[in-house]
Amino acid sequence: MDVGMTIRPQTPATTAVVRSDVAPSAAASTSTDLPAAKTVTPAVESEAIRYDLSDSARRLQQAADALKQAVDRNLETDPRTRELVLKVTSRSTGQIVQQIPDEQQLKLRAYIRSMMAREASQHAGDLVAKTA
Repeated sequence: MDVGMTIRPQTPATTAVVRSDVAPSAAASTSTDLPAAKTVTPAVESEAIRYDLSDSARRLQQAADALKQAVDRNLETDPRTRELVLKVTSRSTGQIVQQIPDEQQLKLRAYIRSMMAREASQHAGDLVAKTA
């Protein structure tokens, strides 16, 4: 079971990019205690840019929409591990197209859960034997 405590690699620090479209005007800036190299000035006013989807991107979006209509997404609880499982099922065939976590991970987690339960019961039995 993932509880979000995994260690993720650190990304290297990025350096600031010097922009050529910045208008360094003293009237638009605000005084700060920062050194000049770390101050920020507003960018030059420009028109808003509207990106129009190309024909191929529009077709790709239509294909993605058709795929969404061709599958069902279900959240179920696995009885062995008591974890949520996302199952993506084809509407036409009824077959599972994708499952997260997959069946191998669920079997491994169920095995680990049973081994931990067995270890706990043995440990409890040893404690009872020692106190008797």
